[in-house]
Amino acid sequence: MVSAENLNQNILKNKIIYVSTSGNDSSGNGSLEKPYRTISFVLENANRCDEIILRGSAELSSNIYNEFIRIGEPEIHISSMDGEWAVIQFPLNDEEIDTRVHFDVDSSGSSIKNVEITGGYYFTLE
Repeated sequence: MVSAENLNQNILKNKIIYVSTSGNDSSGNGSLEKPYRTISFVLENANRCDEIILRGSAELSSNIYNEFIRIGEPEIHISSMDGEWAVIQFPLNDEEIDTRVHFDVDSSGSSIKNVEITGGYYFTLE
């Protein structure tokens, strides 16, 4: 049985981290007010059970993330912010860019939801 103390420690370890195309990886802190800029930066520093929220607001100049995404930790969850729609986009005509969203074997239980993923020369998800 899980004690209340252990449950509280686990809850504290699960962070919600915000990413926005108007954010900054150097000066951001992952909060809603100071989001990071890139998904890959957050994933390099993510821990098990972190939740990554992508801003995809129409008022942003761009809600498109053009980057390779590799999920290596278990139970990492990526989604658009409620009421918004983020896009992860890759070119269709570059043979050098094949897989863009990659789930490592150690990423059991991880997910991407409510995010549009487009492009990729051969395939987008692996």
